Amino acid sequence: MLEYSLTDAEELLSKNRSSAVTSLGQIAHDLDFLRDQMTITEVTMARIYNWDVRRRQGGAGQKEAEGAKKE
Repeated sequence: MLEYSLTDAEELLSKNRSSAVTSLGQIAHDLDFLRDQMTITEVTMARIYNWDVRRRQGGAGQKEAEGAKKE
């Protein structure tokens, strides 16, 4: 078992606390970044899905667009 003097113990604990606070800030920043990336990925997936639905409908969407252009 280790034994520290009071000043050494306080110094070690304050250094550990400072390191933990710094790590917490970095982790919070990383989580914000990941949340943004998840949102971007979900939006992109929805756009691709909608594009695929329109592509599969194919002729119906194109015929309506052509009819609107003629009018």
